[in-house]
Amino acid sequence: MKISLVNMPWQALDYPSLACGILQTVISKLRPNDEVLEYHGNIKWAEYLLEITSGDITPIEYNIISDNTFYYGAGDWVFGIAEKDRTSCGKDYIGYLTDIGVSNDIIRLVINLRKLSNEFVERSSREILSTKPDVVGFSTTFMQNAASLQVAKRIKEISSGTTIVFGGGNCDDQQGLALHRNFPFIDFVVRGEGEETFPQLLDAIESGNGFEQIMGLCWRNREKQIVHNEQSKHPVPIWKVPEPIYDSYFEMINQSPIRGYIEPKLTFEGARGCWWGEKSQCTFCGLNGSSMAFRSKDPELLVSTIESAVKKYQTLDVIMVDNIIDTKFFSTLLPKLRDDDWDLRMHYEVKSNLSEEQVSMLKDAKVFHIQPGIESLNTRVLKLMKKGVTGTQNIKLLRWCEESNLDVSWNYLYGFPGEEQTDYDDIISQISSLHHLHPPAGATRIALERFSPYFEDSSLGLTNLGAAKFYRYLYELSDNELAEMAYLFDATRQGIDEQVALRLKRELEKWIKNYPTSTLEYFALPGGQLLIEDRRMPNQKEYIIENPILARAYIELFNGLTISSLSKKLISQFGHQEACLEDFLSSWINSQVNLGLVFRDRERFTSLATKPNAQRIRIVG
Repeated sequence: MKISLVNMPWQALDYPSLACGILQTVISKLRPNDEVLEYHGNIKWAEYLLEITSGDITPIEYNIISDNTFYYGAGDWVFGIAEKDRTSCGKDYIGYLTDIGVSNDIIRLVINLRKLSNEFVERSSREILSTKPDVVGFSTTFMQNAASLQVAKRIKEISSGTTIVFGGGNCDDQQGLALHRNFPFIDFVVRGEGEETFPQLLDAIESGNGFEQIMGLCWRNREKQIVHNEQSKHPVPIWKVPEPIYDSYFEMINQSPIRGYIEPKLTFEGARGCWWGEKSQCTFCGLNGSSMAFRSKDPELLVSTIESAVKKYQTLDVIMVDNIIDTKFFSTLLPKLRDDDWDLRMHYEVKSNLSEEQVSMLKDAKVFHIQPGIESLNTRVLKLMKKGVTGTQNIKLLRWCEESNLDVSWNYLYGFPGEEQTDYDDIISQISSLHHLHPPAGATRIALERFSPYFEDSSLGLTNLGAAKFYRYLYELSDNELAEMAYLFDATRQGIDEQVALRLKRELEKWIKNYPTSTLEYFALPGGQLLIEDRRMPNQKEYIIENPILARAYIELFNGLTISSLSKKLISQFGHQEACLEDFLSSWINSQVNLGLVFRDRERFTSLATKPNAQRIRIVG
């Protein structure tokens, strides 16, 4: 049997599809006589755009759509299958983009992309069929649905005997049922993890029976009736997830005309699920879908996998796609990576309550970029999210990352039921003190995501108003069907109003602008004094803390302390009357907050200056 695994836009260009890579390995082991091909529709689309526009639309523009437009569906709309929308030239959708404040540059780009998509769909369909596959499997996650549906539909029109299979994150639970129900050219939908079920499906297709035994499968029986098998409640054991094969991706990208625009990377997973989500799922997060159960790989095997791929593909950039790092990896995986001779550049997603030692361990293990899910700097709002961290911990993490040259990606989220303006007033007034620490990419009102606690339980404060508005411009389906297929939903607005949000965004814009040239560093002086050099733009000042007790207090506040705790520490070191010292410290700390040298998180205070570091590299974004 010949199988074509298809990876359509808007999958990122600079790394291969992990799902397709894993399935290649699975099929080669379980069905060694099969021929497995991979069609990189995302790369083909970028090449086509570069060619057809004579270089006007490059992978840079591709990334603008792929990285920034998910929450209003622009990537899907480019390939949208709603004929009504196409015949109106997308006037309603363009009006929607204008109403929500999308820039004219992006609007012009998506209009131009839309005009080019029909020819690309035709070209892709025929290229896939030119290899005469028996089965064409589409991996669809985030904004890959519309492009996958358009190509699958055209393949079926040209070659009705070709079997079409859909799988991936967009096929989980009810979404998979809706896809199968509404698009009859899809023969099968694999819901949930596919390492076991996809090869079982290939066996069933070849033999003509056994479909009813495949967990999570959507299929049609001999009477053409739709059958939806129950989805498995047991996740695939992590030891059954093999290392991916990326030969096809690297062969293509290294010969591609878009190669000069991107730096290829490797992707691996050390774990699946979320150990924090198993304990206390963040209220807004739906990322793990039906696969929350946390499982992690053997660190020895993982290191071996990474090493062999680095050698094979001559690539040092490694993205770990785990939603959260296994805490055991700090004593197992990271020391092994630290001791390797490879000059890797790794990315990891972590929980933001790391210790200073753990930040150093990440850096030593060649991790240069983390995504810690900071989300907010206000403890009360973080509690509403059930993040399990405090604003103080997040500030400390940003400071440690700055000292360790560890790049940080995060967003400031707002709009949580129960938040108040006062939760933001205090943060907004202190943002200018943080310009030397890595800023967020921006501030965003939370969306209602499928599988999130807010989605599952309206008593938490968000009322589901139906599928997000943009879906009606993508598909000609009823509201009920859209609600079954959607991942994002419109909801009643909660939390701060737009005026407060605008104040927050304006302060964050200043932070982003000033960060590359801002520093706040401290230096020890003789006699227990401290010098603090403030080079945060537009400030250019120096402060000397001459009193040794206060200099020590500033050092102790790196730990994020209450005045009472700080007082006890200083009394044990210097001796003093406790009541007098607390009053004195309270006055002094408030003065440091006003100077922007200390951050206030309710009753806790954290010193903001960092250790001097002449090698610091500033990266924003």
